Amino acid sequence: MILILEDCATDAELVERELRKGGIAFVANRVETEAGFTEALRKSVPDLVLADYRLGSFDGLNALALLRSSCPDVPFVLISGVAGEELAIEALTKGAADYVLKDRIYRLVPAVKQALELAERRRAERAARETERKFFALTETLPAVVFVHQEGKFLYLNPVAERILGYSSAELMAMNFWDVIHPHHRDLVRARGLARQRGGDVPARYEFPIVTRGGEIRWLDCTATQVEFDGKPAILGSAFDVTDQRRVEEALRASKERFASFMQHLPGASWMKDLAGRYVYANETAEKILHTALGELLGRRDDEIFPTPTAALFQANDRLAAGGKCVESIEPLPQADGLHHSIVRRFPIPGKDGTPVLLGGVAFDITEQLRAEEALRQSERRFRLLVEAVPDFIFRLREDGAILDFKAPKDADLSAETKAQLGKALLELAPSRLVEPTRYYLEETLQAGEVHSFEFQFPFRQQMRDFEARVTVCGAKEVLAIVRDVTERKRLEAEVIEISARERRRIGHDLHDGLGQYLAGIAVKAKLLEEDLQSSPHRAAVKKLVGLLNNAVRQARSLARGLDPVELESSGLVPALQILARETEDLFHVSCDLACVPGAAPVSRFVGLQLYRIAQEGINNAVKHGRPKRIEIRLATDPAHVRLRIKDDGRGFRVEAARPAGMGLRIMQYRAHVVGGVLKIDSQLNRGTDIQCLVPLAPRSAQIEAAASTLKECS
Repeated sequence: MILILEDCATDAELVERELRKGGIAFVANRVETEAGFTEALRKSVPDLVLADYRLGSFDGLNALALLRSSCPDVPFVLISGVAGEELAIEALTKGAADYVLKDRIYRLVPAVKQALELAERRRAERAARETERKFFALTETLPAVVFVHQEGKFLYLNPVAERILGYSSAELMAMNFWDVIHPHHRDLVRARGLARQRGGDVPARYEFPIVTRGGEIRWLDCTATQVEFDGKPAILGSAFDVTDQRRVEEALRASKERFASFMQHLPGASWMKDLAGRYVYANETAEKILHTALGELLGRRDDEIFPTPTAALFQANDRLAAGGKCVESIEPLPQADGLHHSIVRRFPIPGKDGTPVLLGGVAFDITEQLRAEEALRQSERRFRLLVEAVPDFIFRLREDGAILDFKAPKDADLSAETKAQLGKALLELAPSRLVEPTRYYLEETLQAGEVHSFEFQFPFRQQMRDFEARVTVCGAKEVLAIVRDVTERKRLEAEVIEISARERRRIGHDLHDGLGQYLAGIAVKAKLLEEDLQSSPHRAAVKKLVGLLNNAVRQARSLARGLDPVELESSGLVPALQILARETEDLFHVSCDLACVPGAAPVSRFVGLQLYRIAQEGINNAVKHGRPKRIEIRLATDPAHVRLRIKDDGRGFRVEAARPAGMGLRIMQYRAHVVGGVLKIDSQLNRGTDIQCLVPLAPRSAQIEAAASTLKECS
């Protein structure tokens, strides 16, 4: 639109006609006064102003001043019929685009075109400057690296680049853009950047790591596009530092992975529901315990999945949890193999305001545990019945002797006293003569961890009775003592031993009086035959026969004395052992020494016989298995006990290996046991064997006490 300031209509038409003739298309608005000119500028900004110089009280220079104050970019051409260079210079100086004389109207079209082109150029330059100002204002406040690069070289970088990359602006401008890229991504970023500049199809946005001047690795989210710079293709881009975001995302991803792994390996079911009761999450174990596929759980309520009674129970507990409580219960759930039970905890999951937004739940299948507990109860019931049926006293004792549990045989009629004994010290309740052996075996059992047994006498049911106690470890610093009444067994054992002794004596008498006398008679006849054959060539053979018969007589008498050591009955234990030592030397050609402490106290025939048999068995074992050169027999007594010791220097053996199969060792142990003694066997390979038997001389009630204390001294 062209605003024409002309008070002469004819001149105005002349101007319009000249412009149209020059090929300029326009719309004209003519005003004649200052007021009309001002109103026209207010309503719309014209593309061009053509003004006459003379307008009465208002002239073209005043109009130019008004235009420059309100529309500085609109071109102004002054048209006047007055000639003069001073006017032209003044008009051009004040901002007019050109000055045309009315008598040279042909210059109007070139002047208008030139004015319009100049105005357009000025507007473009001003717009470019404004755009540039806005660009720099934006890039300098944007928290991202803004860059322009061409052929790999930076042409522009905003100040944020220095802060993020650590390089100065001068250093960056001397570098290729890929120099700051991490080596693992450098080739990729360089190829994409150069391809984008050539117009290639590459992603407009992607992330890559850079290495700062300080060596720190940071990640940038880069967006770039192709632009023209100085007439050549260039790349304009921005890169946001997303290092912290990636760390947060990585931490979140790791947290999700840990959560998923935890839920996957949780040995129980876990789920979440919304407040309407619909499942929004469940782990794999939930599928197994709830016996429902995950796809069938999510988005559905319990009453849509489970039988009505089961669903009602679940929903009732959910309502309690929704009220802000943690609910724990044991809930049944039918399974393919029967009814299963789970311990279930339901709890509210609050939102930011503290009110529940979800309901959580965990469940652990305790069916096997309940079955095991029931089996354990049944086992304990059977064990209790078995224990009650055992006709023994059973004590569970602490290391200090305190009674933790006690059970008496049914026929003992001690039920009223049982509870009263709990917590008391057994050593305080036992008679003084049993305190030491009880303490000894209690300590030995706990230290060695082996089963120990001993016998004692105790008044029970108005008579002195024999008891056997077996002690074993049953827990941390606890022992179990089983005490059995062996009075009847001891009586039967004594009868068996007496019968055995009588039978041995009978066989011994038969050997001595029968076979022995018969062999002796043959030996006498053979001797007479030898004397009659003084000059016979058979005399040597007969002499040898006499020697063999005499040896047979000696062996028969030795066997007879072994089966029935008459010296033991007539003279006592010491003479019997002396004869045993001499016969050992004669028969086996092994040195056998007997040493007896003077004044040895006499022992009963029964005890003496058992000690003699122990010595006899020990010597036989040594000769048969150990091949010793020397055997020593020691017998000593003191006021409390008698000690028998058989020691040899033979090959020895491993006692623990021989015990299961060694009949001789078990017989010796048994013989010591029946007289209330203790047998100890020490043996080492190639270093001989040492057998010690300690038999109390005190009455039967104090035998174990003395033997135990003496054994401790020997050890």
